[in-house]
Amino acid sequence: MKKLLLACLFLFIIVGCGQNPALSEDKKTVGENEHIVTLAELDHVRLLSDAPTDDGMFLGITVMVNDKSRLFPNWKNVQNETYYPNITLADINQDGQNEVIILLITGYGIGVYEEEIHVLNMESLEELEIEIPLAYIEKHATSTITKVNGKVYVRAEIDGQALEKVYDESDAGVWNEEVGFGAIVRYEVSDNQVIAKIPGSISPAAFAFTVQLEYDENLKIKGVKLVDDLSDETTSPNQEDRANESEKQIEAELIGIEGIDKEQVYNLQFENVQTPAKTFKEFKVMEKGVIKQILVEEVFDKYTFVVYKKKNQPETTANDDLDYDYVGFFINGAGTTLYEIGEIGYSSFDGDLRSYPMEKVTLFNKELLSVRGFCGLTCPLTYYLDISSEKFPYLFLHVEGNGVETDITGDGINDLVSSVGTALYTTLYLEENGKMMKSDLFKIPNTIQVVHEEGNQFNIYFSDRELVRYQYKDRKLHFVEVVKGSE
Repeated sequence: MKKLLLACLFLFIIVGCGQNPALSEDKKTVGENEHIVTLAELDHVRLLSDAPTDDGMFLGITVMVNDKSRLFPNWKNVQNETYYPNITLADINQDGQNEVIILLITGYGIGVYEEEIHVLNMESLEELEIEIPLAYIEKHATSTITKVNGKVYVRAEIDGQALEKVYDESDAGVWNEEVGFGAIVRYEVSDNQVIAKIPGSISPAAFAFTVQLEYDENLKIKGVKLVDDLSDETTSPNQEDRANESEKQIEAELIGIEGIDKEQVYNLQFENVQTPAKTFKEFKVMEKGVIKQILVEEVFDKYTFVVYKKKNQPETTANDDLDYDYVGFFINGAGTTLYEIGEIGYSSFDGDLRSYPMEKVTLFNKELLSVRGFCGLTCPLTYYLDISSEKFPYLFLHVEGNGVETDITGDGINDLVSSVGTALYTTLYLEENGKMMKSDLFKIPNTIQVVHEEGNQFNIYFSDRELVRYQYKDRKLHFVEVVKGSE
């Protein structure tokens, strides 16, 4: 038990996902602005951004190299100074000139550390394509977690390498069904080589081993190691400060391993959600000729919905074998005009095509079409479209998570619960007086995981390994029972 807990805490202290989103890049000269914040600086390279947004993120980061600058409007980083970006200069592609390697931190917490890597040409500030490590792991790794007579047997295999471990079932309150990847993704640069390290989680905040992926000069993955010793991690320049900060967080959040204070009633904080998420006029209009391959085709009412690949993929696609998939629709009998809703996932051309289920559901007293996909290995997403309008369909709601339509408030009308991640982030969506609201249940103090049960009940897995059931009523979670106490 101590080894499992120490591994969990050690990983949280030293780490320092996810996915690489498609970026819209604009060149821009930075003028004088009193709100500009310098996020990082190394030699003649600087990272700048405006003041953070209300959600505590810097959104839109400008890279300056000498007298050149380029704005990357979709880059983001947390505002905590301890987790500011990291800059490294190294000759990654072996062309005799250093590239600029930027590590952005988009999220952190117990059992979670989301880091993005961007590699830029020093002269042009163009971004170089890099293979997505989570996509590689998903394609090449297999794992099992099996419980037998109070023991838990973990096995993982990738590229001919295998590891097996055995734990007591009491070591964790909740065990994954298989080894999960993506809660923690970190990169480092050593001897002009990019290395990705992806710990494999076996419970919401415990990790058994690390998959280490080494990149070649073309930023393709050339070698993989399955590392048993989680402590075999080297620190990057800012990680000592990050470790100190994280130790303070752990001390504040764990409040002793023997148990933590828990409330009988938690008042939930809600924020407004804009609906519709996208009107018909905001859909991208194009012709059917842009489609290279149709993966899914379904007819609903007056529309034909398709999941497809484009002939011309975005420049940020990780490699030639992995391309983005998109979802859109045609109006039946109205020609070949395609209305694109957005990205829905990614897949390869070698037969490893994914399933994108579509079905009609009832949500907030509306009949909607749900389309499900993913934005990463442990990152599902759900589109909810209203196609009942006599005029044109629109995107009612876009949820970055697996949406479950269920009656939470007890009024006979389906509300929405969304969950995402290895350590589940659960969000509750309600509609009151015609306005949509959401509450992030993961913000409840000392929470590692929140799992929605049937009806209006939620199981909260706390950081002292106690699993407690709560019931929703009137914007509050009320204590029901302790499902499993800490041992």
